[in-house]
Amino acid sequence: MHATDTEAIELAAYQLKDVANTWYETWEESRGEDAVPATWKEFADAFLEHFLPIEVLEAKALEFERLRQNDMSVNEYYLKFVSLAKYAPEMVRDMRARVRRFMLGLSNDLFVDANIVAQNNDMTITKMVAFVQGNEDRLKEEERLQREKEGEFSKRAKSAGNFNHGGFQTEGNRQFFKKSKSGPAPSSASAPVQSQRGHFLRDFPSAKQNNGGNVAQSTNSPAHHNSQAQQGRDTTKFNNVCGGRNRLYALADR
Repeated sequence: MHATDTEAIELAAYQLKDVANTWYETWEESRGEDAVPATWKEFADAFLEHFLPIEVLEAKALEFERLRQNDMSVNEYYLKFVSLAKYAPEMVRDMRARVRRFMLGLSNDLFVDANIVAQNNDMTITKMVAFVQGNEDRLKEEERLQREKEGEFSKRAKSAGNFNHGGFQTEGNRQFFKKSKSGPAPSSASAPVQSQRGHFLRDFPSAKQNNGGNVAQSTNSPAHHNSQAQQGRDTTKFNNVCGGRNRLYALADR
């Protein structure tokens, strides 16, 4: 239900106090007793012209002309729109002009759909605000879900990057090999020993042949002959010493 201009003026005048109330009474008398009831626009223009300097009125009208939603929510933008619209009544002279001006200030992600519904002849500023408010809520929910998906993907990527299948572990921008802990390193105890030589030669006969050849070669090697010669020299030296001692004992007996 909309109030008529006369009802709106009477309601506004009822709330005026002190200097503002005195101004209203003076303004009413200046119009004369036979004047037709004033419109809301006439009342608002007269009030603002009296209480606000012309420079302030022009600045407010320019602010309304340049008003854009930007980072404001739809509700914040609408409240700002209403507070400045009274300073530029020629821009919102009727409902269609009012709806269009509101639509032009919307953010890009809300403007496209709003421009479509604005073509309806029965569109009002109240319906437009409700429509874009619903779209804003839907976009916020989509952004929230997208952030959750990106957060889960980032966690999985970070977890996979800490350790990959090759055993390389990453730390910052560095990558290093992480030693496996699956079992102890082979020790010398697990290597073949001399007691296993028979099994080794049995399983690898070629090694047996090579080993035999090596034994034969070692017997005929110069080192072997040198060892035998050294042993012979030691035996001769021992016999000579013993023989000398026997001869000495024989002379003593004589």
